[in-house]
Amino acid sequence: MSDPANRSSSSFASLLRQRRRERRLSQLALSLASGVSQRHLSVLESGRAQPGRALVVKLADSLELPARQRAELLSSAGYALRAQQAGGSASDQGIRKTLASVLEHHEPFPAAVLDGLGNVQGANRAAIRLAARLCPRPVHNLVLSVFDPDALRPAIENWSEVAYQHRLRVRREWDLYAGTPEHDRVWSEYTRLTRDDPEPIFDSTLVPLPALVVRIRKDGLAVDLYTTAFTFGAAYDPALQETRVECFFPADDQSRATLVDLARDDEAHHP
Repeated sequence: MSDPANRSSSSFASLLRQRRRERRLSQLALSLASGVSQRHLSVLESGRAQPGRALVVKLADSLELPARQRAELLSSAGYALRAQQAGGSASDQGIRKTLASVLEHHEPFPAAVLDGLGNVQGANRAAIRLAARLCPRPVHNLVLSVFDPDALRPAIENWSEVAYQHRLRVRREWDLYAGTPEHDRVWSEYTRLTRDDPEPIFDSTLVPLPALVVRIRKDGLAVDLYTTAFTFGAAYDPALQETRVECFFPADDQSRATLVDLARDDEAHHP
């Protein structure tokens, strides 16, 4: 029967080597960044030594791993997240209240809470009522809805620009979840929706605006929006670090007035 400690050491060795190479670092470069001797790194990457928890954390810091990959590296070495980092009931309640407060205070402008794959975890009334004007069904994933001809895509006048930015986001962020069931499900749908679309080419240096404006047009509704994303600073829990609140702001006075009018109409019908 194999030794569990040896299996853990081998798993850590393989993952450490993978993360170092992904960041295009030599053992010498990681040694200099972490203060761990190159000889000891070589021993760790060969699986001939089992690292202590503090050493794993030091290497994760030096590799600048996001929380999900940090937890994965710790787990591969046989260590779990501390209980307080996994989120207790009190901290979870505080986080939920914080997110609810951000959504509420952004009214009458749209805001939504998303996970790292773009799945909608919550939304304020402004986002729900705007989506209802644009889509025949609720938006469950913001990224997918941008590419879906039965969702937001037909309502986005400058779709090529918006799609380009979302493709960049997919490339930059989704690999972090590769191999998870949720990633595979969302990736499969994303692949289906983009299969027949040519890869967009967009040169942002030719655009006279300082940031992307999403131009919404449908059935007489015209709204131009800037989008901003808020995240928790210094989040240790992977899911919390990947949570983002996307807040949409009117890009001009007419868009602001339109969103205010939509809110008033909603209040009149649903006091």
